Amino acid sequence: MIEIITMKEAIRKFVNDGDIAVISCNPEGAAASACHEIIRQKKRDLTYVSSGGYLIDMMVGAGCIKRLISSYIGAEVFGRLYCVERALKEHIPHRLEIEDYSHYTLTLRLMAASWGMPFLPTKSILGTDILRYLGDKVKVIEDPFKGGKVLLVPPLHADVGIFHTQCADEEGNVLSWGTGSPSIGGFTPYACCKKVIVSVEEIVSSEITRRNPYLTAIPAFYVNALVVEPWGAHPEALTGYYDMDVDMKLLYGQLSRTIEGFKKFMDEWVYGVENRAEYINHYIRKYGYEKLMKLRPKTALSYPINLGMYVGYP
Repeated sequence: MIEIITMKEAIRKFVNDGDIAVISCNPEGAAASACHEIIRQKKRDLTYVSSGGYLIDMMVGAGCIKRLISSYIGAEVFGRLYCVERALKEHIPHRLEIEDYSHYTLTLRLMAASWGMPFLPTKSILGTDILRYLGDKVKVIEDPFKGGKVLLVPPLHADVGIFHTQCADEEGNVLSWGTGSPSIGGFTPYACCKKVIVSVEEIVSSEITRRNPYLTAIPAFYVNALVVEPWGAHPEALTGYYDMDVDMKLLYGQLSRTIEGFKKFMDEWVYGVENRAEYINHYIRKYGYEKLMKLRPKTALSYPINLGMYVGYP
């Protein structure tokens, strides 16, 4: 049995000022609750590793992030990332550093750390301006076998990894499915992190894990802190639990255009609530229970898969 703690305890215990943090901030399975708690606890000088949108913007605007190591930051139809723009152009609330990669090369850096490799080779970003700006952070060598240039990217070790998924069993094994899973195609970004915080919608029986072993995204022995946090990714989506709250993201995009609007949003939705439960209760009081429930998806059960195999010898 793994001990379940609150998000406040998890962030206080495992996230320190100056940490390099891999945080899931994508539109699927975002660690929104954790990001809000990082802001409330006024963590500072963090290096954020990954891609994403409005949650990165929010943490930058709150003064938590000093440096971005990322392959993409943007909000697309929801507006620009105004806090990131202000930090880059006007140094508000402070100067923001950015280290840019392609999706593939950033993934390779995390994979190299996960696998204990000193580097991984690729031809991605050769001939691009990305390579020019990275300078000596990467190396270009001659292919010793066939000739030509090869790029070597170093491992990227993180102090803490923070993820939100569907569920975990009572032993602490984390199950996940959908595009936001922290284990995709054999790539396990949590393995490059010294500490791992996972929040989930619910705890399920270990029988579920045994019936669906392929859904175990993070085994229990990697998990330092497990938090049960219903609606922990809202307003982003989580496969099987809820869809994206478009109206909420549009609201942030609109208000964050100005420093005053950003402050208004933060005072109401982050600083004005103590935890995720209060956040959801405030949402219900303001917009109604029906609006929240409309985010619940229709049931779409997968056809049973035969996991039986032959064991024995003829």
